[in-house]
Amino acid sequence: MLERPAQLARKLAFFGAITASLSHELKNVLATINEFSGLLDDLCSAAASGRALEPERLVNISGKIGKQVRRGETLIQRLNRFSHSVDAPEASVDLVALIESICAICDRFAKLGQATLERRFPEASREVTTDPFTLQHAVYLCVRAALAVADQQRRITVVVELDAARPVIAIESADPFAVEDPANAEHALLRALATELQAELRWESTRVALTLSQ
Repeated sequence: MLERPAQLARKLAFFGAITASLSHELKNVLATINEFSGLLDDLCSAAASGRALEPERLVNISGKIGKQVRRGETLIQRLNRFSHSVDAPEASVDLVALIESICAICDRFAKLGQATLERRFPEASREVTTDPFTLQHAVYLCVRAALAVADQQRRITVVVELDAARPVIAIESADPFAVEDPANAEHALLRALATELQAELRWESTRVALTLSQ
């Protein structure tokens, strides 16, 4: 069934927001590597002029470049996993790994909002069959709803509960959420995504939870 243009546009906007955020972080990684590369060029020029090289300094710069390369590799892996989440409308996924993946991406949005995004996950995960892209979109909207009201505590916790037959993903806020408003575009979209996922959405004072169908 074809989606309504407005809903498809919002999904594309979500895809764009995530890829823009990750590509911005990758740009920062490349800029930092370029800065260290310029410093190495300066040291080489100084050495060519007769100045003694300082091995400790070279080791320090090399270590910092390596750290940025590893960070870049992590960002590319996140971008790759996120991009592939649209491959199929239904897939068997490791639930905790999937939620951690979108949390790692949302960490930057929380940091920009001067908030802390915490996790409370079970030690063991569970395979679930779901739409991974839509579920990540729903979690992202819940985090945005929490960031919109984060005032004093500025602490948000993403929770995965697997004790019952049906898994629960919840976002808890130290500051109360705004009342769910059907006229609010993001609130309405979250409700629509929950319906797509065949999930139960519970909007409470300091907790918004999605109970999955399996």
